[in-house]
Amino acid sequence: MRQDRTLADGGFTVRAGRLRACALDLADYWTPYGSGPYHSGATKVAVLAAAVADGTTVLDHVYGKPDVLDMVALLRQAGVDVEEPAHGRLVIHGMPDLPTAPSAITLPADLIEVVTWCCASLLSPEGITIAGAGMDRALRALAPELHVLRTLGVPVRTGTDTLTVGPAALPLAPVDVVVSADGVFSDSQPFLTLLAGFAEGVSKIQDTVWTSRFGYTDQLAELGVKLDARDGSVGVHGPWSAAVPGRRLTAGDLRAAAVLLLAALHVPGVTHLSGMSHLARGYADLTGQLRRLGADITEA
Repeated sequence: MRQDRTLADGGFTVRAGRLRACALDLADYWTPYGSGPYHSGATKVAVLAAAVADGTTVLDHVYGKPDVLDMVALLRQAGVDVEEPAHGRLVIHGMPDLPTAPSAITLPADLIEVVTWCCASLLSPEGITIAGAGMDRALRALAPELHVLRTLGVPVRTGTDTLTVGPAALPLAPVDVVVSADGVFSDSQPFLTLLAGFAEGVSKIQDTVWTSRFGYTDQLAELGVKLDARDGSVGVHGPWSAAVPGRRLTAGDLRAAAVLLLAALHVPGVTHLSGMSHLARGYADLTGQLRRLGADITEA
């Protein structure tokens, strides 16, 4: 099989006349924690390549979250024979001439938007009900996060296509959370950190996927949250009681923007936030929805 590789403009292009089947262990993309930032992407690329490869590919230690499982379901609808003989293994019988007949699948609710509203439930004295098609699949995917919420003391009630969160009695209980490829999502980590700020005592949240994803903690500290971020984890010393008004904060990424927005709504007076343009990358209308719940948000 002839391959051409081109590296230019910060990216690369690979061309192959035909893909051939092989055996791959996706654990090669783990960090020493048995997790890591490349496991999800490597699994998805391997699954797609195996689907059109010539022969049978065996993938071990696959990333088992819904984004991969839904991809497998769609490939099966398209006619690809995918076996799951054991947990963490996929056997894919490739179809080099994969038919192009249309297939349809209903995606679950956006998982981290659900987590965002779980965090926002502390803003509402009645709690918040989240509804959407495919919510049952989203809730299965978020089982680790829901366990953390219950441990914190946040009431969680599930329905066929709904999730009701709160109201919660403050202070919450401290938690010890490990973010990993098969557990709590790394994207959920900032929201759980904010919730831990309302707990009585010390909480620890360790991220084994994106170990440096704590840039938002300095900004939360500006609002009075007591945090200690180091070595891939953050310690939260609660409860957060001395909220500091009048701060000007900047969000460096999508989840930081959402967390700072929710945190600012707990602070008396006016907080000025910049970097909120990041929200458009992950939410359809987060600020508008919060306003409909009564939040006082003005966009400059």
